[in-house]
Amino acid sequence: MALLVWSAMFPFSTLLNYSFSQISFTAHCPLVIRTFLLTAFLVPYMVFVALPFLSRRFQKWLESNTDNPSVVETTYQQRQTVDTEKG
Repeated sequence: MALLVWSAMFPFSTLLNYSFSQISFTAHCPLVIRTFLLTAFLVPYMVFVALPFLSRRFQKWLESNTDNPSVVETTYQQRQTVDTEKG
């Protein structure tokens, strides 16, 4: 999941940084203000656009990760359900 987050965040962050450097108002702003503006655009983009899209696109790959306890628990519950239906 970290790789997916990075793959969505890096290009958008780079684009925003470049865009802000081209706008005369933000080009000379202090770092704190530029960072605030960057995160004001980046966080909603990640939460409402990029992560839902990537989660749907890579759902099978994400669910195949056995290091994630919730996935293991869900798989275990599904097997329990199948076993009780058979027996």
